[in-house]
Amino acid sequence: MAHILPHWNWPDRVGQITPVHVYTSGDSAELFLNGQSLGLKTKGRFEYRLHWDDVVYQPGELKVVAYKNGKKWATDVMKTTGPSVRLKLQADRSTIKADGQDCHLSP
Repeated sequence: MAHILPHWNWPDRVGQITPVHVYTSGDSAELFLNGQSLGLKTKGRFEYRLHWDDVVYQPGELKVVAYKNGKKWATDVMKTTGPSVRLKLQADRSTIKADGQDCHLSP
């Protein structure tokens, strides 16, 4: 498992330091910003995450590759999104039951 935090949509932070945290079940991980390595870090004995505190935000792709016992273990990618286009919702009926179960997403 590998998971990057935070999201990578910060239009007001271009050029500013934006710390990045990686939660992983691996032993180590390498962080990439737009294909450029920001370094490989190894977890300590009781650590559950890795952090890069000096990442300069720029839009694009933030990717982590985690390793366990020296072998590629997991990856995660965060990409900057574009502007919202639209969201369209359409009800399938005019009333719902107030039971906490009536509304759900269907495939």
